[in-house]
Amino acid sequence: MNPRRIAIIGLALSMMLVLAACGGSNDNATTTATSDGTSSTAASNAQAVGLADAYQKLVDEKSYVMTAELSNLEGSLASLPGITDPTTVKIERTGADRKVQVITSSGRALFKLWRVDGQLYVDFGLGPSKSSADASPVKQLAPLLDADQQIINGLAAQDATFTVTGAAKVNGVKSNIETAHYDLSQAADSIFSASANTTVDAKIWVAQDGGYLTKADLTLSEAGSSTADANAGAHVVIDVTDFGKAPAVKAPL
Repeated sequence: MNPRRIAIIGLALSMMLVLAACGGSNDNATTTATSDGTSSTAASNAQAVGLADAYQKLVDEKSYVMTAELSNLEGSLASLPGITDPTTVKIERTGADRKVQVITSSGRALFKLWRVDGQLYVDFGLGPSKSSADASPVKQLAPLLDADQQIINGLAAQDATFTVTGAAKVNGVKSNIETAHYDLSQAADSIFSASANTTVDAKIWVAQDGGYLTKADLTLSEAGSSTADANAGAHVVIDVTDFGKAPAVKAPL
């Protein structure tokens, strides 16, 4: 046999062996480039987790920092004096201990709340002080200590069907991208509320390892309105960091 032909056949066999060792081409994967130039891969058969379950898995991480920027607010939070549009709620959580800040669009903390070892503390700009859940005006603000749960409860639907559409690395975590369009079947009476005829266009990022929420972008619209309408409904952008390793929340006094 021609030595040149033998060499070509040998090279082809070598390439086949390398591909086999590496698993060959993966027709069951989707690779998505991220904004920082990196990429992440999600298997096409990856199971969607959904917003409510991804949040519960986040709670299982025991500690995290969540920021939620809320636009076109409705609910008790929107009625508080000094609230701007948008308003950002920052939640630092370690176990049952919480620190919550409500931050205006100018970046100023309107007020801060802590719950450490069951004791409540508040700061309205004059320094922190001890308080109780029954004291006024803390009674009105106390639900904000569970703002993350209230926001998710107000915007999630158990029957929503999420689909994995890609992957990206967000907030330092390789995540699957999931999307869904669904109706809110309940009117939530909480710090963040939506009417029962509201639809949600949801895009969430879920950690590939652990299944917890890393980011969410949710647009609400009223039935019969256009999502392009600035007054159609709320827009909520959630970012989560420090998964399982957030610093301990300490009492401010």
